[in-house]
Amino acid sequence: MTATVESRATLENRLYARFRAQSLPLLVSMAGTTPAASLWTGSRLWVQALRERGAESGSRLWVDLGPGPAVLQVLLAALWLDCDTVLGALPAEEPEDAVVRAGCSLAVADRDGPWVLRPDGVSGPHRVEDGVPRAGHSSAHAPWLLLREEADAAFRPTGALGPHATLELPALWTERAALLDLVLPALADGAALVEPAVLASPDLA
Repeated sequence: MTATVESRATLENRLYARFRAQSLPLLVSMAGTTPAASLWTGSRLWVQALRERGAESGSRLWVDLGPGPAVLQVLLAALWLDCDTVLGALPAEEPEDAVVRAGCSLAVADRDGPWVLRPDGVSGPHRVEDGVPRAGHSSAHAPWLLLREEADAAFRPTGALGPHATLELPALWTERAALLDLVLPALADGAALVEPAVLASPDLA
């Protein structure tokens, strides 16, 4: 077994142990509280849908989704499939060409197109037979490339945040520094991640 295969198996084991049938980590957003088990369930639907569209080890995906549970589900699926991910906003003009130029096989975004998979809230990919998808939101930052090896290195327990600890997220927590330095380590530690919009909600005042 090569080092790459060993690393992949190790990451898959860590993802499985941390998310499947677990309550922590969890994400608290304006969409509600999404525990680890729900993130895992949604990610399995994305794994299936991405595989059906040809995604495999070494593929590159463009993910244009704003912060929230859906983007976490897609990221978990991409890690499971051993894919690299471009995270950030698609250009307004000729987005399909941008996806191709970036070396991506397809995109996940809140828009329609033969080259796009669209989320349906936290229920995984939208299916035509389900009718109109639930409204989502797009990324608000420039695109950047998340290599699978970077995510593997970041998704490791640090001990800085133990179970039941709470981490207040920055508004754009899908940007490089926030995702690699805060989000992925906190998920590995089993923390509760809280989006700033929740803390600013008048319902909590």
